[in-house]
Amino acid sequence: MADSMRRRGLVARRIKRRGGLARQDRTAPKFPDLLKRDFTATAPNQKWVGDKVEIPPNPGESCAWRP
Repeated sequence: MADSMRRRGLVARRIKRRGGLARQDRTAPKFPDLLKRDFTATAPNQKWVGDKVEIPPNPGESCAWRP
């Protein structure tokens, strides 16, 4: 494919990739790793972890982003 394009004088268009929009705030306080990356529990309801995006808003509250 590349050879036939070259013979015809065609050049592939390069895709411009945008940089990511999310940047880590280096000055933000670091939170302690209370679980020490050990997410196993001996019984249910002992360790709760999650991402803010995964927690639904309370009824009647609005959320700027919905999955």
